[in-house]
Amino acid sequence: MGGLALVTVRSQREARSQLEQRFVLRNALGASFAQSYATSVLRAERRLAEASLAGREVSERQFRGVVEALGFQAAVLLDRNGRLLQVWPPKPSILGTEIGSRYPHLRSALRGKPTVSNVVASASRGTPVVGFATPFETAHGRRVFSGAFGIGGTALDAYLSNALPFSGAELSLVDRSGALLLREPQGAADTTDLRAADPNLAAAVEDRASGFYRRNGEARAFGRHPVVGTPWSLVVSVPKGQLLAPVSGATTLIPWLLFVGFGVAAVIAAMMVWRLADHRARLALSNEQLARSNDELRDLDRLKDEFVALVSHELRTPLTSIIGYVSALKRGRAGVLAPEQHQLLEVVERNARRLVGLVSDLLTAAKADAGKLQLEPELVALDALVKDAVESARPHADNEGIELRVTASALVTVVADRLRLTQVLDNLIANAIKFTPPGGHVRVDLIANGPTASVTIKDNGIGIPEAEQHQLFRRFFRASTATSREIQGSGLGLSIVKTIIDLHGGTIAVTSSEGAGTTFTVTIPLAPAEHLAA
Repeated sequence: MGGLALVTVRSQREARSQLEQRFVLRNALGASFAQSYATSVLRAERRLAEASLAGREVSERQFRGVVEALGFQAAVLLDRNGRLLQVWPPKPSILGTEIGSRYPHLRSALRGKPTVSNVVASASRGTPVVGFATPFETAHGRRVFSGAFGIGGTALDAYLSNALPFSGAELSLVDRSGALLLREPQGAADTTDLRAADPNLAAAVEDRASGFYRRNGEARAFGRHPVVGTPWSLVVSVPKGQLLAPVSGATTLIPWLLFVGFGVAAVIAAMMVWRLADHRARLALSNEQLARSNDELRDLDRLKDEFVALVSHELRTPLTSIIGYVSALKRGRAGVLAPEQHQLLEVVERNARRLVGLVSDLLTAAKADAGKLQLEPELVALDALVKDAVESARPHADNEGIELRVTASALVTVVADRLRLTQVLDNLIANAIKFTPPGGHVRVDLIANGPTASVTIKDNGIGIPEAEQHQLFRRFFRASTATSREIQGSGLGLSIVKTIIDLHGGTIAVTSSEGAGTTFTVTIPLAPAEHLAA
């Protein structure tokens, strides 16, 4: 009985640990989404600012167009000395005023770093407002565009408001000073500061990233996760009873009752047998609850995949339509375009095509999860396919100042899905170019080795930390060397590449040293002799 009790205690501790780890993981996912959202705002700012606000003179109409396109409530345009070139809402009397030194995020942007602010002090009396400041270079020196709006009502708000899986859970997005950018549910506290909304929670998150605290006599679990690249943190709290419901209650006491009963005189043995039977029943119930919880998580994961597939499918049609109309406008179907209008349409088309690529990746991932990613195998000249992929990528490499070389002299034939294998090569070559600085080189080599063919894509770029390499093919994972440099990406490409290679019966391997480059090696079987003879 003592051994059974020990096993039970260990099992319950492991179950509790798993529940706590899932709670922390949910927080990390929410913070990761917030980071992606902030990064996307800064990138959109920079693209539009470079396209529309780089001239010697910037009109109020040009400035208003950028502000409205980005949905900002307020915005400023500064010269390299921090003086106002434009402001929204318009206030001509303050143009020329130096304000760059008054706000930390503007000072940082003037030094060349895109920066997200704490809650802006001047807006703290009403809806919390945060600023996004982006530097961009012009022929007239560095400029800074900074826009501000409230997080409430944005895509970030919508995501976080649906990320509370527990009854009684509360979520807060706070800045470095503890000011609230967002709080869900919205009625949780009528205040602008976490210390006022929940003093005990504010004190707890200052000391540690996760744990338990008490509020009004109730034990609650909490987790704090920083939003990388911003001064924000995501703080979530939930009643302890809700978090640990699958392993809470009397079942946690039974092992200790068994310990007390162990070694008692024979006259108590009958009672102990009864307790053991009761324990087994309760343990079975606990396991059933855990199994139900796991089933619910799997159902949620399945619904998520179905939702992603549905949304991706519904997005593809309007995106295709947008690209078509933009192309028509660029061809002059609605009249001759001014250079500025043509630049704006280029931005729209480039981003629409990027979204189409993301939608395609999401649909591919959803098909893979559902086991519906089917190949259409045929005889493929792999050497020609490799050369075509390199030539397709060469204009991009030339624009980035990167030398792109290929060695594929041997005639190599494989049985493969031509489109999917092209997708693999395009992704790996594009990644090598993306993560290699100007002046670097990317080399693609094809060799036949016995019954297999190997394609090696080698660069001398930023590399990948050794501790992170085992996660490279995990969906949505992005290496710290990429996120720290704000290199865009969804984290889907390599997971899709591995799925496609696995379906071909091949392998993919990576070797890398941080700062010294990365090598990906794809190996797939050669076409059998009977296929070549046919």
